[in-house]
Amino acid sequence: METSPVVRAIFLVLVVVTVAAFFVTQSLKTEEPLILRFAVAQPEAFSPNGDRVGDSLAVGFDLSRPAELTFSVIDSEGEEVRRLLDDRPLAGDTKHRFRWDGRDDEGAFVPDATYRLRVVRRKEGRVVDSFKEVRVDTTAPKVALDSAEPGVVDPGDGDVGVRVRYSGPQNANPEFRVYRTEGGPVRIVRRFRGDGSRSGVWDGSVISGEPAVDGNYAFQVRVRDAAGNETLAPKGVPTARSAAAGAGTTVRRLTLQGPLGVVDAGTVARLDVGPSARRYRFAFSRLGARRDIRRDRRRGGALRVRIPSDARTGVYLV
Repeated sequence: METSPVVRAIFLVLVVVTVAAFFVTQSLKTEEPLILRFAVAQPEAFSPNGDRVGDSLAVGFDLSRPAELTFSVIDSEGEEVRRLLDDRPLAGDTKHRFRWDGRDDEGAFVPDATYRLRVVRRKEGRVVDSFKEVRVDTTAPKVALDSAEPGVVDPGDGDVGVRVRYSGPQNANPEFRVYRTEGGPVRIVRRFRGDGSRSGVWDGSVISGEPAVDGNYAFQVRVRDAAGNETLAPKGVPTARSAAAGAGTTVRRLTLQGPLGVVDAGTVARLDVGPSARRYRFAFSRLGARRDIRRDRRRGGALRVRIPSDARTGVYLV
């Protein structure tokens, strides 16, 4: 059966349209995307609170070819909260970065929440939203000073090392402050940096580099979270009353206290030696004598020395 010229013409048009659609589809498949990727600086959270730490964040995108674009920050509902770029011609094959200060188009700070990025090419009606997120977080982290060990140190007993530990965000170099809580107003006598183990070691010295004088000392730590929010723990200036139990230390050099009155021959003289954890050597002799009556070793605490029954009247030294 012969086909009419009209039918053959229609068939030819369908073939041409099909082939053209095929080539268009293949072209679209191989076409490089306009936005190669969105970029958000690490960490993907910041705290626009005016303390000059983490107050803004670098955001942007990598552009494959020249284009006139609008770039915005949008909320979880897809509503624009800040336009960072408005129909501006941009160079292709380039990384474009901008800083967002956490404010909306009216100049007010946006609430703490998670936001995304949007690129619009109005001439082609294209809208591309990012999967990457930006988190605005202005809430101070919870931090607690946990311990300071040992609780008593003696600078005369070699190197001093009081390890102070805290719980809270991990910082590479948290700042610790040492306060003297007696002998006048409470004041900072030393600052030192800790490490990434949520702790730091005080070497027993003060700002001048000299060993700390005997007395009680309290600690405070300053920590920031990933967004840049700061917390001091404990809050305010720590005092002997407000310092948490076990979160301070006492500097006490070797001390010896004994009976100030007369001790009878043949009795036991009781003396107190501190700090209690320290080991020491002692000698017991009569003032002016060439030889010691006794030599021995003890650990700090109570020291009992028996006075010989034949001891002569005089002054005796320990």
